[in-house]
Amino acid sequence: MKPPALVIGGIDIKEQRRKLIVDRPTIIVGTPGRIKEMIDKEWISLASVNTVVVDEADKFCCSSAQQNQSGVKFFEDMACLINLARQSKEV
Repeated sequence: MKPPALVIGGIDIKEQRRKLIVDRPTIIVGTPGRIKEMIDKEWISLASVNTVVVDEADKFCCSSAQQNQSGVKFFEDMACLINLARQSKEV
C-alpha cells in the first residue's frame, strides 16, 4: 500500500507537491483549503484519488467572529471539493 499524503497549510507546498509526484498516493489527508489549492493548481486530480480525509472539520461549528469566518471558508472549500468529486466520478 502506498503511504498517505499530508497536505495542510503552514507546510511548504512545494515539498508537499514533490511528495505527491514521488509517492503518487491513493490517500490524501489535508485541510479543505490546501486540497482545493492543489486541485486549482492541477497538482491533485480527484479522478485519480481514492480517498480524501478532511482535517479541521471542527471549523464548521465555530462561535467567535474570527472562527465563524473560518467556518464559512471551510464550508465553501468543502462544497467545492464535493462538487469536483461528483464531476470526477460516476456517482
